[in-house]
Amino acid sequence: MHAGLYGRIDRLRAPASPPIIRNRFDPIYAHRDFGIGNGNGAEPEDAALQKLFDDGAGRVIVFEGPLLTVFHTRPLYVRSNTRIIGNGATIKAHPVADINCTGIHLTSETWLGSGPSNVIIQDLRYDGNAVSRRAAGVLLPYLGVGQFGQAAAFYLINAENCIIDACSVINAVSDCFYMGGTVSDGSSTNSHFRNCYAKNSSRNGFSFVGTQNCTASGCVSKDHNYGNSNSNISCGFDVEPDGAATANYGLILSGCIATDCTTAGFACNNSAYNYSVTWAYPYTRSCAVGFHRASAGGTKIFAAQYNFNTTNFDGITEKISGF
Repeated sequence: MHAGLYGRIDRLRAPASPPIIRNRFDPIYAHRDFGIGNGNGAEPEDAALQKLFDDGAGRVIVFEGPLLTVFHTRPLYVRSNTRIIGNGATIKAHPVADINCTGIHLTSETWLGSGPSNVIIQDLRYDGNAVSRRAAGVLLPYLGVGQFGQAAAFYLINAENCIIDACSVINAVSDCFYMGGTVSDGSSTNSHFRNCYAKNSSRNGFSFVGTQNCTASGCVSKDHNYGNSNSNISCGFDVEPDGAATANYGLILSGCIATDCTTAGFACNNSAYNYSVTWAYPYTRSCAVGFHRASAGGTKIFAAQYNFNTTNFDGITEKISGF
């Protein structure tokens, strides 16, 4: 009877972590396998982080635990066919990192041509450390008179079949999340932001600039005001193609929330190049404008809810209260 009991206890124990296999393909790489986080926790670990992302192509990359914070000073590029499980770990810009330190890029290293495909990033946090970097004087003026970064914390350019899920960004030096193409070519296709959180960016929480069949669902964006105070914009969600090359086709934002933004909660700018943009069940509170559309374009709002905005609708003629 005792042997049977002990056998049952053994079966209930959690399985051991998979061994690191060096002589054949290893499907899982952990941050500690590359020496990340073994130092004093305050020095940048750019080379080790990028090697993890490079070698982790075609694998699962695991950051082990929410207490981990890793600093970096330059953009980090994720390769195709990669899955990253953050487990609540934080990648953070170093306090003296210059304007070239942006965030996690799902782009080519030139930001031109095709970006990566088939990438999933889950439960990873990013801190742009914008206030400390401005105080250190390392952010040169860009995109206006203020000190802005050149790219978003999660930056998708010409990406395909990518999912950013349950990730969060605070204190970004530009946008928190960006999905699109370039002025000259391409767009992001079949890619999605799901259950993501953006707070206190230098510009927008979420931007969409060249998308095809993409979505944002269950995302929260709040406390964006630096851009509006420095000759730029501060939107919770901004759908803003640069022109025909970065038009938005079939973009759906569903169940998203924008609060405390000094430009708009949900904005649709340069709307002549937006084709079928839908905001379904959005909620906005305490924004200068709840919902804004500039110029003509295909924007539809379904079942909007709003409270305490200065203006609830600006420039939008088609508002549908229900299906």
